Amino acid sequence: MTAFEMSYLTSEELDRMWDIIQFWVSITFGLIAMSHIARRHLNVLLVGAVSILYLLFSLFIFRVIYFNLKILQGHLLDLQQRGPATLNNAQRHFLEYFPSKIEIGLGVGFAFFGLLTCVLLFLWHNTYEQNKRFLHMEDLKPE
Repeated sequence: MTAFEMSYLTSEELDRMWDIIQFWVSITFGLIAMSHIARRHLNVLLVGAVSILYLLFSLFIFRVIYFNLKILQGHLLDLQQRGPATLNNAQRHFLEYFPSKIEIGLGVGFAFFGLLTCVLLFLWHNTYEQNKRFLHMEDLKPE
């Protein structure tokens, strides 16, 4: 495989990973909108089911992202093993300025697990507040 093909595959892996993250974020914001708009219809059973499905979906997406990162690392190692003399300027800069494992791990991990936690907390908070308000309204009904 040529250095150009490896660079192209690396770029495609980055693009694929970005598409996966965008898809997950759109589902995440859809869940936030659902929990805000459908607040009156949320109950513990429904929110529990949605939370479990969203958590399983998120773990699957995280696994796919991790898989793509490992493939990406393999392409980068292959490019590095060729040596700088065989690479053009763009490929050398690509290798030089590519984020480190720590940068990618912290960035993706923090954003992924932070957003996951916040969404689930927001969903359960809305459910709790709605049920509390509903129970309080039941107490106000004349007998």
